[in-house]
Amino acid sequence: MTAPFIGVITGSAAEAKALAALKPPRFVIAISAADSARAHSQAADFVAKGANSLISAGLCGALDPALGSGAILRAARVIDGAGNAWAAADPAGNVTLLGSDGLLR
Repeated sequence: MTAPFIGVITGSAAEAKALAALKPPRFVIAISAADSARAHSQAADFVAKGANSLISAGLCGALDPALGSGAILRAARVIDGAGNAWAAADPAGNVTLLGSDGLLR
């Protein structure tokens, strides 16, 4: 891919299908099948091919009964399996992006 695009990684085919139905422009969707190693590889591949943004997208049922269908949540922070945490956005609300080494910054 030569033009900048947004790489989107979902955990399941159903999530990818729901997202694709929205026909988001410039989105390229990959399915990790809830495999973190595969998701990491897909993210690295997206970056190598010119993605200017990465999104992890999924469906969460019963997260909060006050949320309606179609609600969008943005994480305040990301926590890895070892308990390390990073802010997902700076104080101005700018989303954190991956560094050139493929690691979250």
